[in-house]
Amino acid sequence: YSHLFTTTCWKKYTVPGNMCPKNDMNMPRQFSDDELVSSTTRKETDDTWKDNNDPSSSQCPDFIESLPTSQQFLILSASMFLFFGVHNLLQEAIMKVPGFEHHGVMLAYMEVLGVTICSYLERKYIAKESGHVAPLSSYPLLTGCLLTSTALSNMSLNYINFPTKVVFRSCKLIPTMIIATIVNRRVFKSVEYVSALAISIGLIVFAAADWRLTPSFNPIGLTLVSTSVFADAILPNAQERLFRLGSSRLEVTLYTNTFTLIAMTVMTGCSGNLTKTIALALSDGHLALFMAVYTTISYVAVSTFM
Repeated sequence: YSHLFTTTCWKKYTVPGNMCPKNDMNMPRQFSDDELVSSTTRKETDDTWKDNNDPSSSQCPDFIESLPTSQQFLILSASMFLFFGVHNLLQEAIMKVPGFEHHGVMLAYMEVLGVTICSYLERKYIAKESGHVAPLSSYPLLTGCLLTSTALSNMSLNYINFPTKVVFRSCKLIPTMIIATIVNRRVFKSVEYVSALAISIGLIVFAAADWRLTPSFNPIGLTLVSTSVFADAILPNAQERLFRLGSSRLEVTLYTNTFTLIAMTVMTGCSGNLTKTIALALSDGHLALFMAVYTTISYVAVSTFM
């Protein structure tokens, strides 16, 4: 609608909530002050959404934005693979530390903690953002999805091994596209579904080499990881709705992870996982180092993806 917000409207134009009336003189209708304010507000919301979601106006560092789009894509893609690779290596290494094998949920806690702290610092000191555009009532669904996805995915490692988790998590792209079609009315071409299927199969085959040697089919673990995949498919589609309201990437990231961190702190505190993990880290310097790097690199990996 942004190109229609003018002080007059000929009868052939339809403005939301107002139809230009016909009259014998075919004269333009004058808008009231309230209508102009409402129209301006809608235009600002549209412009904000474009700024936050248009690939040409990304929130990358200046030295990356100065490069051609193709080079930006290559740099961010390579960085994403690098940092997520380190993230996964650390995740597997931490789970192998004696005494930590029954605290898989704390991996999710560290991820959320790192993303919350780093997104707050970036939003305040680099992006200079404050407040929120989307109402806080929009975040319970995102919080529930993020909590379910991260917690159950990492809790599943208490019952299944890492390759088995990777095999199941590799399939999340397809349900994400299906939910996008149902919820956000997104239309994907057949070739896009074929590409998603090919990517999923490729990841499964890559992980299958290790998985065939040490398969793990604990029904509890499989249920946990399958549920996490479903929640992870809902999450980006729910986030897209907030982007359309004008919310920035940093706003959605910060508020979603803040509420999730509060919920996880209560849960892990009551279960004893939080205190036991802290005690374990204080007694093992290598584990403490792994945890510190893992917490930080989680945000870097997520940022390159977004």
